[in-house]
Amino acid sequence: AAGAAALFALTYNGSSQCVPPEPEDDMIRGLMNGHQRQNDKGFGRAEGPDATDCAARCFASEGYSIDRDASDWRLPPQAEDLQRLLIEGWAEAAEEMAPEESATIRRWLDRRLAHVERHASRITVCHEDLAAFPAQA
Repeated sequence: AAGAAALFALTYNGSSQCVPPEPEDDMIRGLMNGHQRQNDKGFGRAEGPDATDCAARCFASEGYSIDRDASDWRLPPQAEDLQRLLIEGWAEAAEEMAPEESATIRRWLDRRLAHVERHASRITVCHEDLAAFPAQA
């Protein structure tokens, strides 16, 4: 109603890539994405990786023009502290979603952290920015 522009920056889109790859990467990502969709921060169920698509639909339905662009995090081997925190957070979310897979998740975590310790890990976490502009009068 105010006709204000909106900017959503660094919205996770559900994709990530880890190098070197591990066989469980897709499983962990799927569990983590599910975890993000179940959260409620006081506004109802979170959209998680679908948030940018949801925002684009909502603004477009109100006549806004939408600009979207990738804003991926690219974590090099030197970003070991951030990589470690990210990997540990993924493992924690995965275990919350699938406690029966705890042993598999722990083995994945140990291998992934070993890559970080050897400075052999590169992680890309895919994000998207969205800008919404009101229609010109």
